Amino acid sequence: MKSHTQMGAEILGSDSSVLLNLARIVAIVDTFNTLTMTRPYKHAWLVADAINLLKKEAGSHFEPELVK
Repeated sequence: MKSHTQMGAEILGSDSSVLLNLARIVAIVDTFNTLTMTRPYKHAWLVADAINLLKKEAGSHFEPELVK
């Protein structure tokens, strides 16, 4: 159980399928949407702040080329 995320990354990390690239784009869009929308438990971020976070996380949480 402790290594399932690592094993998943090894399985999926080198695949360049359209479906996996689409999931990577959706992850960026979902994060942007979550940050910039008001929720019952948080205020909306400014768009500039959300973009800065995406840029900061490019290369670790998000594909750098897709963030661009």
